[in-house]
Amino acid sequence: SAVSALAATRSGDLWIGLLNGHVLLQRKGTQVDVTPGFGGIHIRKLIEDRAGGMWLLGSGASIQVGRYANGCWTSFAAAAGIPAGSFIRALHVARDRSVWISGFDAIRVLRPGQNRFVRVADGSKSVDDIVEDAAGRIWVPDAQGGLRVIAAPASDSMPGKIDYPSDPKHDLRGLMFDRDGAVWGQPHSAGLVRIVPPRPGTSTPSRVEAFTQKEGLTSDSGRALLEDREHNIWVGTALGLDRFRVANVVLETAIPQMSPYGYIVFGDHHGTIYVADTDTLYRVAPHGSPVPILRNIDNPQAICEASDGDIWLAATSGMYRVRNSVVRAVKGPDFTGFYLQCEDDHHGGLKFLTHLGGFYRYADDAWSKVEAVPLAANQLATLFTFDKQGRHFVYYENLGLKWTSPDGSTGSWPASQINGERLGVLAAGRDDTLVGTMASLARIRRGNVAQLPATYPWLHHVTGIVRTPRGDTWLQSSSGIFRVPTTTLEAAFDHPSRALLPAVFDARDGLPGVNQMELSANGAAAGGDGRVWFTTVNGIVWIDPSKLARNPVVPPVLIKRIIADGVARENPVSVELAKATKNLEIDYAALSLTMPERVAFRYRLEGVDDRWIDPGTRRQAFYANLAPGNYRFTVIAANNDGVWNRTGASVRLTLPPTFVQSWMFKLLCAVAALISIWVIYRLRLNTITGRLKTRLEGRLAERERIARDLHDTLLQGVHGLILRFQGIADRLPREQVLGRLMEKALERAEELLVEGRERVHDLRSGVLPDDLRAAVTSTVTHADLPASIAVDIRQTGRARDLDRVVRDELIWIVREALSNVVRHAEATRVDIVLAYRWDRLVVSISDDGRGLSLATGLPADGRRYGMTGMRERAGRIAATLALGANVDGIGTKIVVTVSGRSAFPGDTGRRLRAVFGLSSTEVPA
Repeated sequence: SAVSALAATRSGDLWIGLLNGHVLLQRKGTQVDVTPGFGGIHIRKLIEDRAGGMWLLGSGASIQVGRYANGCWTSFAAAAGIPAGSFIRALHVARDRSVWISGFDAIRVLRPGQNRFVRVADGSKSVDDIVEDAAGRIWVPDAQGGLRVIAAPASDSMPGKIDYPSDPKHDLRGLMFDRDGAVWGQPHSAGLVRIVPPRPGTSTPSRVEAFTQKEGLTSDSGRALLEDREHNIWVGTALGLDRFRVANVVLETAIPQMSPYGYIVFGDHHGTIYVADTDTLYRVAPHGSPVPILRNIDNPQAICEASDGDIWLAATSGMYRVRNSVVRAVKGPDFTGFYLQCEDDHHGGLKFLTHLGGFYRYADDAWSKVEAVPLAANQLATLFTFDKQGRHFVYYENLGLKWTSPDGSTGSWPASQINGERLGVLAAGRDDTLVGTMASLARIRRGNVAQLPATYPWLHHVTGIVRTPRGDTWLQSSSGIFRVPTTTLEAAFDHPSRALLPAVFDARDGLPGVNQMELSANGAAAGGDGRVWFTTVNGIVWIDPSKLARNPVVPPVLIKRIIADGVARENPVSVELAKATKNLEIDYAALSLTMPERVAFRYRLEGVDDRWIDPGTRRQAFYANLAPGNYRFTVIAANNDGVWNRTGASVRLTLPPTFVQSWMFKLLCAVAALISIWVIYRLRLNTITGRLKTRLEGRLAERERIARDLHDTLLQGVHGLILRFQGIADRLPREQVLGRLMEKALERAEELLVEGRERVHDLRSGVLPDDLRAAVTSTVTHADLPASIAVDIRQTGRARDLDRVVRDELIWIVREALSNVVRHAEATRVDIVLAYRWDRLVVSISDDGRGLSLATGLPADGRRYGMTGMRERAGRIAATLALGANVDGIGTKIVVTVSGRSAFPGDTGRRLRAVFGLSSTEVPA
């Protein structure tokens, strides 16, 4: 059924009355039917009282008034003072908790603490509503027109009548007092009226404002009135919903809104405003209204003020001069065209610019023609002004702006450098001149031009500029009227990167139309009362900066929904998004109804945005490809007058990671990368080791070949020669010199043979046992160490197959170390330890000798150890060799460490098992 009554309670409940008599209650997202048992044809009104109860006015046959409290209804009928058959037309619950009803027969009230309605006044058919004002007075429509008071506080001295000349056919109903004390009413099928009572102590009549479909109301049949918390007036009609708010831009109704030739507005140095339309000149004194001072003018064209304070008006019909509000015609120049502009030249004369681009000057009661600079036909002068320093600015179409200083110096601004390539207005100030172009705003100061970027659409087609003593600069463009603090505007000229945020006045503020184009005069002027006047195509408007309506209400902000990959969540507080969410949309709103088109927002997603995002008036935020994590989205908003809700609304978002985005996957990737690096390193190391092994084995094979050749050829041949020479020597007497010499030669040959065999033995080191301990033992045995040196050979860990090249180089290092011990250490004991570990082989040789100088690497007596050879051999097998003193500080210790990859190339599996704890890292021998 159709909704016939609504009531929103202070607790947030919504009561709904239907045309079929049902009552519905919506509370916290649920709806229940709370229809009273006494029924009714339809519900006409629902009102909450101060105690939280709900009053009902219906159209039942007998019971029409009821109250709901504590879950049940109470009806009011004859027993409660309402006679049977009475038709109740109005119900009102006052702030003092009294309840008022009106019928054809009487007006009754139920006082707090009583249980019966009491008659207080006669009723009538005109009493269709009861309304209360801010002072607590109770008003009803009067049969003779207007409203009358039926109850007032004892100390009230206000008049008890508000006049309204109404037609009896259109009785007032749906009454409401607004915050300004004006009463709104809906005459039956006659639109809407607003009655402004006279000020106390005055005899002026009430002012009535009427609104019908002609003024834009959706329908002349009104249904409901409401004033919201921002003091907007809402009107429900049969065909729609209308909103009323205070207009900051006032249309001056004393001047006709239709002017075929447009309007001219000008302010003199006294603050008096002069306005001309097609045929009338108006004068507006400060705080006054327009007064016509000259009628029947034929097309006024230019207004200016002379140095003596007279106002001049140029029109097709002639030239006029205004002095002390007296207008008289004066003889103009011998010119039959029309004028674009006139200005005081600061030298006791007036200059008039004609449509032909030439100038006429009036001075000393005489006219003279001032020839313009000879230019092409399409480069006529169309705009000029004089600044406070006497500089003369002239704008030439398609050429640019030129200026001449009193000292004769000149300057120019080419048209090619002008945003929009055309000027609309020149406004001379105290020390600069503002220039409105077709695409921006510029400032000329001391011959320098500063131009704002052409990125402000609200600065396109500027035709009005005025600076006020309050410190504001007002601009009129094709987008409306704008106010900017002058200091802010100056800063924007000096620093173009700074943003300009003006106060806006457009059609939503009461501006009736766009600015006038194609006119040379400034379309704005400031009056002595502070009002700023502007011309539009539909009339003259003014703005009073001291009386601007401002919306002080902080707008509530809410986040309406979150849409993640097409899945919507309404009114979210905390949301866990689906894994791998790609697209996120967040919809938000601010509850400001005065001018929602100007509500501004800022938002930030913590964890993504490092600063506030300014989307303007957009009500959605979009994000894509968010990384997994926890986020907090916050949005704040400002109403139409820039009052910010800094707290705003927030929602927490959680985006869980997929397996690919999880830390486990990243850890596995890191492990895989490390293993890959290790494998690559191992392959590279194996390659290098293999190359080194091949070279060493080649060298070893070459040494064995040389040993065989020496043994099989040279040594055998030498041995044969020695035997032959020995046979010869045996035949010679030993007493002879030759015999003795031969004997010595043979002894030397045998020594060389023994030495050669030792060298062959050294070359054929491969005859050593494969086991390292056995090879070291064999080496010690053949080293012919003195009996005074005791050698102890120990092994730790399980012996493993050793690379042949590594074994041979280690044996050479041991031999060299033993040789050094014998020659230099004067030791009595040598300890050789072979330590097999899972990842390396360590061979240490220590003695208890004289020790060495750690700083120089020399033995204590200064003789060299032969360390260079041992380090070179260690380097060949990728081993490290360390030289130092024993732990107890006595003797010398040499430690050779060979990596497992070099020492045990065929035992990789065992090393890996040891890494992962599958086998012991060391096994005692």
